[in-house]
Amino acid sequence: MLKPSHTNPISATLAGLAQRIPGARVLGRFGGQLQPGSRAGMDAPELAELTQRMRRVLDALRCPERREAQDFQGFPRCLVTGATSGLGQAVAHQLADMGGALHLPTRGARKPDGIEARGSTAAAHRLEVFPVDFGDLTTLTPVVEQLESEALDLVVLNAGVMTRVARPTTQGLESMFGVNYLATFAFLRHLLGARRLSVGGRTRIVIVSSEAHRSAAPLQLEHLGGWVDFSAFTGMRQYAHSKLLLCTFAAELARRLSPEAATVWALCPGPVNSRIAREAPAFVRPALDLVMRLGFRSPADAARPVVALGTSPEFGGETGRYFHVEECKHMSEQAEDPVLGRELWEATERLLTKLGHPVPPPDPIYLRN
Repeated sequence: MLKPSHTNPISATLAGLAQRIPGARVLGRFGGQLQPGSRAGMDAPELAELTQRMRRVLDALRCPERREAQDFQGFPRCLVTGATSGLGQAVAHQLADMGGALHLPTRGARKPDGIEARGSTAAAHRLEVFPVDFGDLTTLTPVVEQLESEALDLVVLNAGVMTRVARPTTQGLESMFGVNYLATFAFLRHLLGARRLSVGGRTRIVIVSSEAHRSAAPLQLEHLGGWVDFSAFTGMRQYAHSKLLLCTFAAELARRLSPEAATVWALCPGPVNSRIAREAPAFVRPALDLVMRLGFRSPADAARPVVALGTSPEFGGETGRYFHVEECKHMSEQAEDPVLGRELWEATERLLTKLGHPVPPPDPIYLRN
């Protein structure tokens, strides 16, 4: 059986299309059948149950008359990164429709298009935007300082980029590493250190990653943050690398945080018709735009699993799980390796300190005993 690959734009696009073809999914399940005693086979019933829960919740979210049961009680406060376009904007719109109060760090404090016109209650219009640039670590702490203590019930970490060629962040790091992983790690650590997550209410953290993490080369932490040069054809490898880092971080975060204080989910939304490939070479862009428009999910469809994990009572009490759209599955073995997770956590802290942007330890109230 051919394994889906995300090592270049062509194979990544084909892998995305394969996820939308029912026959390809059936073949994938047949070829990847688990044997008794395998890593995922031991808890396959739990994964299947979570998959069924997701399908029930998505059915309700797609049906307006049934969606009322999913609406927030008490108008929880939500923070979404990367909310000015694509998936993040759709997530923000759906949370607003459900009555959520939104805190949106965006470049230039820009509001997502149409956000103020949505929602049927006054609470849906509770919106704060903060200027931030995930390509510049100096902009993260001012956002955290402007939030009230214990202010957040839901944190969706979605900000990300895919560049055509290697491009530096303000701190001189390759931008897919710097934005997709390092700034996300640093931002959440500042939220935890400043006690900005609600206490006692089981705050939910949803980290948007990608199935591309399975195609990444093994992590070499001694070179963490080192400059990587690439072209339009090889940049997917660095994108996959950044998503493997995110998944490994998500798994380690779930091991460290008490489920009574905060639960952690990671998710791949599947192929989304968004602006993430806007830097694709001009000669492939028309064909890529057509494939994405016809074969990929709309941002609104892709946002529903994110919103489900962040809001539905069906997902209370669980932590450390990964969804590929509606299917709960294991991450790669690298991502779930607890030794590698601990080493990545510590190596990232050292890198941030070296860059002059150290992160505080998480407030003990969030940690496991």
